[in-house]
Amino acid sequence: MVYPLLPAFVTGVLGGGAVALGALDGAADAAAALVKLVAGRLADRPSRRGPLIVGGYFLAAAVRPVIALTAAAWQVVVLRVVDRLGKGLRTPPRDALIADVTPAPIIGRAFGLQRGLDHVGAVIGPLVAWLLLSRHADVRTVILASIVPGVLVLAIATWAVKGGEGRRGAAEANISSPPSAALRRPSPPVIAIALFYLLRMPETLMILRAQQLGIAVALIPLLWAALHVIRSSTSFVGGALSDRIGPSRTMWIGWLSCRAGWGRSPWPCFSTCEWGDGVHGKCRWRFGFGDPLAFPDEVA
Repeated sequence: MVYPLLPAFVTGVLGGGAVALGALDGAADAAAALVKLVAGRLADRPSRRGPLIVGGYFLAAAVRPVIALTAAAWQVVVLRVVDRLGKGLRTPPRDALIADVTPAPIIGRAFGLQRGLDHVGAVIGPLVAWLLLSRHADVRTVILASIVPGVLVLAIATWAVKGGEGRRGAAEANISSPPSAALRRPSPPVIAIALFYLLRMPETLMILRAQQLGIAVALIPLLWAALHVIRSSTSFVGGALSDRIGPSRTMWIGWLSCRAGWGRSPWPCFSTCEWGDGVHGKCRWRFGFGDPLAFPDEVA
């Protein structure tokens, strides 16, 4: 609901430029990645997963509406970083929870289902934003209204984690591993994943380019919702494919699909990249983005 409007807000309302958008995405994703290192370690203990998940969603719900009150681009960057810190907190324990409660033969489908439903939420939010904009609400008002879905998601997360401790014994087995294990030399799959995300084009810049090509701001959320329909549908396919042919092959299919879309016009590129992300995103946790210490055979 908020993210697809950030380019219009930063450049149109606050007077920032492409540099500010690049800083926004880069700093936010870097912050989330660093926090995941700590949160993943803490998530080895099932008793900590619930508070981490709820805390992560609370942080996002509290910070996103405040973006509407900012007066400078750097303030948006700071708040976006805090927002992504919440994502960094909640993602590792959430993935560990799913892995614990899911039988191994259908683990890919379980993650595909989770990501698919997550993208369904990312369809609803932009549709609400489009509806508000079509009724002459300004961008600040739409961003401020994000407090409503944020509170709803927080309530659902609080309810969901109550019964989700999972197989405590399996998780406890990893607690004795030394902290230095998280800093061991990364395996080739982990390096490949890291390079992919380092080279990935920030989506805010793609949205900005679409606006420059004449797409109205009011239509951006609608197109963003359509792209998440693609993400959601391919999430289910990618998860099932991962169980069938393995995560490595599935991931490469996704990467090649995404690469095929780079360098083209923004929205066709988005469509291809989202298909690729939907296919490979559901298996990347098995190569170390979810809980690398929990799956040593996959990252060895």
